[in-house]
Amino acid sequence: MKLMELLRKLLLTVHFNLIGYTIPLFHDAIHQLAMHKIHRLYHHFDNLNKQSILIQIHQIASAVNTLYKLMSQILNLPIYCKFQPKHYKHVKSR
Repeated sequence: MKLMELLRKLLLTVHFNLIGYTIPLFHDAIHQLAMHKIHRLYHHFDNLNKQSILIQIHQIASAVNTLYKLMSQILNLPIYCKFQPKHYKHVKSR
């Protein structure tokens, strides 16, 4: 059995109400982790180079969007999520 198939079966077995519960749960968890990381970067704004912060925030957003794509493949369900952190815009204008 392929890993993707195994993960899909596991997720489908563990969560009966998949779309109503699991997806929002994953979404919230991923979003919270990413925003926590971005907040930490934002607090070190004075110590870090502006370009460095922008690159790191972009990398976090990219990683989160990759996770959404992977989740979509594992569950074989379309997940329309795009992570675009608000702080990204603030750093640009600062």
